[in-house]
Amino acid sequence: MTGNNGIPRKPKALAAGSRLGVFAPASPAESVEMIAGLAELKRHGFQIVANQDTKAEGYFAGPPLERANGFLNTVNSGEVDGLVALRGGYGSNYLLELGYYRHAVGIGYQGFDPGS
Repeated sequence: MTGNNGIPRKPKALAAGSRLGVFAPASPAESVEMIAGLAELKRHGFQIVANQDTKAEGYFAGPPLERANGFLNTVNSGEVDGLVALRGGYGSNYLLELGYYRHAVGIGYQGFDPGS
């Protein structure tokens, strides 16, 4: 990703005290694993901000529009310094089709990157 001047843009570094927005772009996360993962992030000093409250729908963490809005609300809230996807996988592609990944930097594991 480059700026208007052609110089690469980098997201700011995260440190203890940074606020992490949590969202579910694809499949729902298992409750026990999600709680353990969020606890580990807190143990490292991160603050957790959850802006997505959807009910699982089949294989997905919620309907595509609700998942997309959860992502957008987190990105646009001004309350977060970084994003954490609870789970990647099948379903993230539907958000790409809706055009919601255009202006975000996504760093994650296989299945979260909409291009994978």
